[in-house]
Amino acid sequence: MTVRSQSDAAKPALPLRRTSLTAALWACAGALLILLLSQLPARHQVDLGGYDSAYVQGFFDPETSADVGPLPDYLAGSDGSVRWTGSQSALIFPQAGLPAEVVLRLRGPADPPDQVTLLLNGEQPLATFDLGASWQERTIALPAGRFKPNDFFLTFQTAPTVLADGRTVGVLIDQAAYRTVGFPQWPYPAQLLYAALIGGLLALLLRDPRRIAAALAGYGLLWLLLYRSPPVYPYPLRLFPPLTVAVLATILAFRAAPPILARRPWLLRVVAPVAVITGWGAIILRAAEAHVTLARPGVENDFRVFATRETLAQVFSADGFYNLGYPLLLWLVRPFVADNAFLAGRLLAASSGIGLLLGGYVLARALLPAGPALLALIVLALSGFVAQYGLYVGSDMPFAATVTLALAAFAWAVRTFQSPDRLGNQLPSPFPQFRDHPILLASLAGLLAGLSFLMRHPGLLLLPWGVLVLLVIGGKNARRAALAFWPGLFARQCAAIAGQ
Repeated sequence: MTVRSQSDAAKPALPLRRTSLTAALWACAGALLILLLSQLPARHQVDLGGYDSAYVQGFFDPETSADVGPLPDYLAGSDGSVRWTGSQSALIFPQAGLPAEVVLRLRGPADPPDQVTLLLNGEQPLATFDLGASWQERTIALPAGRFKPNDFFLTFQTAPTVLADGRTVGVLIDQAAYRTVGFPQWPYPAQLLYAALIGGLLALLLRDPRRIAAALAGYGLLWLLLYRSPPVYPYPLRLFPPLTVAVLATILAFRAAPPILARRPWLLRVVAPVAVITGWGAIILRAAEAHVTLARPGVENDFRVFATRETLAQVFSADGFYNLGYPLLLWLVRPFVADNAFLAGRLLAASSGIGLLLGGYVLARALLPAGPALLALIVLALSGFVAQYGLYVGSDMPFAATVTLALAAFAWAVRTFQSPDRLGNQLPSPFPQFRDHPILLASLAGLLAGLSFLMRHPGLLLLPWGVLVLLVIGGKNARRAALAFWPGLFARQCAAIAGQ
């Protein structure tokens, strides 16, 4: 290699190194800005039962002196609005800085006093005290909890008490205040990290130092007004720092994506969809751990019918209403979850949700380029309806997954039968290898349609519909394609015979 060629190869590295150094310097500036702003005093005054929705979680409904009917005795001595804690109640505050303290005005349900333990982030004991039927004011220092990524919360451990109206309560809280004390103030590491990321992202996006400085100063001002200590309305935007990072990172990704994807298209076609689907599955499996009882009345009413079919003979027993596919899946999965039908149902729901997303993406790829198909997958993954049914036990999600997968395979089978002049020139196939196996795809679509019928009876409609569509648009191979679609119908016939 000549001296000139070596110098030419080094040229791209210099702007990259300079850009990285500039982003690092602005990241330090962002962290320093938050460190300086944190020296200002901060206070959050919470009127429990009043404007408290940003700070409370898991409490009972507010009780106020304006309520209709006779006022309970425990409202006496309060400011006229209170809330009872329940078994999962928490007071949530933004990370204003340390050292800080929380002041609580609270009382117990009755005498004699019960012992109350205040926990930081549900783990670290902060204080233990006796609480009876008289109001008390407690001041508790906050010495730790620095490494939580966002917010901190306080929970209450005490013996439960059943009120006359049947509610099982803990303690009654009238007021709560969170305030920083002392100097210097030390920001939470998470807030420094968010500010550093924002400074670096702004440097990569804006390039002009004056614009970067103005945008970073704007973030600092909004951080003070909307997050750390809102001066006007008691509603801190607790997700403001991480959401700001996410928005800036998304903008940067959209700006940098085209040249990267032009060199590595497999990132868009393979890595991104796999990341979305696996990430969704991990979140749903994690959330499913909190699903411990059946949602009744609701979509899980029928689960007991499926779960009580514990033997293979019971699985294949005749039933005029419930089909045998879902009980068979439960029977197959139960040995892997300690023979627990409910745990098997949770695993099947999440796995079927993953199958639904996979089928949705493959179906979209049969009709759209990789970018719009990925967008369709993201919209599907963000659907609360899909997430909800990914948690429900029952045949709903397995049926939806098998229908979607059947439609995806069918769409690809139909596409391979289309002549290049009708479709291929307009939308090149992202999977050219499928062109050599149209009959296999038609057979797979029919089999998946049959499986959908085994989950729910409406799946039967896919079989005659699929045959009719293939006969209409299948071209020269229409008869072979229609015959290949029949294995699903054959599976249905076997299921019907086995059920008799």
